[in-house]
Amino acid sequence: MKSLTTGLLTVVGLSLAIYLAGCATLPDFPSFKKNREVLVEVVRPSQMEEGGCKTIHLVYLSPEKVLSAQGVSVSYASRQMIAEEIRRLLNETGYIKSTTVPSDLEDSDYHDMIVKVTSFEVKHSQEGNYRRKTAFVDLSLVLKEGGLQECYSITPPVYDHTAQVPIHRDQSLPSDRVLLRQAVRHTLEDVVSTFVPKKVPTLRPVRGLSGPLTRSSDLLLAGNCQDALVMLKQHLTPNGGDPQVLYNAGVAAECVATQARNQQQKGQALEVSVNYYKQALALGVTDVDMQRARREAQQTLDFYQRIRASSADQRQQRERYKSPKGF
Repeated sequence: MKSLTTGLLTVVGLSLAIYLAGCATLPDFPSFKKNREVLVEVVRPSQMEEGGCKTIHLVYLSPEKVLSAQGVSVSYASRQMIAEEIRRLLNETGYIKSTTVPSDLEDSDYHDMIVKVTSFEVKHSQEGNYRRKTAFVDLSLVLKEGGLQECYSITPPVYDHTAQVPIHRDQSLPSDRVLLRQAVRHTLEDVVSTFVPKKVPTLRPVRGLSGPLTRSSDLLLAGNCQDALVMLKQHLTPNGGDPQVLYNAGVAAECVATQARNQQQKGQALEVSVNYYKQALALGVTDVDMQRARREAQQTLDFYQRIRASSADQRQQRERYKSPKGF
């Protein structure tokens, strides 16, 4: 019996030793490694663009484009107010310009906006010692590309805006017109946001490089994007060089743009990033990550260029309407 026990212990000991030896030589599978990705900010197309419209540069909206459903009374002054609020919200995006003057129909960037009002009223009520006013606004928006082809429509939820005061202070209740204006604005705030592209955090894979460039990948993964970009630039040849190095340089420049504090710096860094991505793809590499990175960086660059152009136009308009010196 003793010999049998000794034999079993020997077998168990050998089995354990073999198992531990096998564990010591297990390969380092990629799934066990830390994700080698860098966070960058990209701009996704707006819901309106995904719905079929081209990017909006200019929206034409006048009171005549505000229509009411049968049986709904909307005065011309109220139509003016609705058009004003929509134009104000569009202009506040800093991305879309609005006008009351129709553009050339050949301009593909021009969109007609038509507003359909199905509810527009203020109801008065009293509960106990309180007087109440509630404004109800229900409307829908339709965009027509070039003023001809309908490409997008949206109907926001019905919004009611309520004001309530004690009876002895009923004179402090806002007017019906003020309440309706507030209701229109609150109804449309979320709608207008669908016309503007969204900034979305995105993870960009980083390629592991060998030799002296190993340090650049480590810097990039640590968020030290500017130093990583400087190091990568030192190893690029006038003809481009290694597509993986070019790709990492594009990621580093895109990361620099994400960390930049103003739009001009973001735009400059994105131009560098797009250029590196293009150079990498020009070497004949068919890589999904590179193609996606180039496309998203270009979309983001276009967004900031539009913002800067719009700001420049607004500055020129302000200068144009300034009174001449000496007056």
